[in-house]
Amino acid sequence: MSHRLKRYAGIAAIVLLASMIAALLVGSVFQRAVAQPIVHLAELAGIVSRDKDYSVRATNRQRGRTRHLVRAFMRCWVRFKNARELCKEVHRDLEQRVEARTAQLADANKELERQNHEVERATRLRAGSSLA
Repeated sequence: MSHRLKRYAGIAAIVLLASMIAALLVGSVFQRAVAQPIVHLAELAGIVSRDKDYSVRATNRQRGRTRHLVRAFMRCWVRFKNARELCKEVHRDLEQRVEARTAQLADANKELERQNHEVERATRLRAGSSLA
């Protein structure tokens, strides 16, 4: 009976050990195939949001669904970067327009001041000629 109990305990230990090794192998494969690319994308997103560095790129050495995830992420990334560059360009254009309009307004203001002085001078001349 003692011999059988030891034998069953040994078999149970071997099965448990084999199960643990199999679980470690499956976990390792899962981590390499799925978790690492997702963690990599999360790290890239953190770099961009923290450092405002839009030049970082995701590596696409994966297969299957994670490859599609990385590709979709990079497509979104490129669209975001293009939209950001377009916003900067539009902002520069608006600043140039504001500067041009400000210069036009300054010129128009000078012209109005000149005309105002002429009107005042003409008014003084008329007032002086009507008193004489």
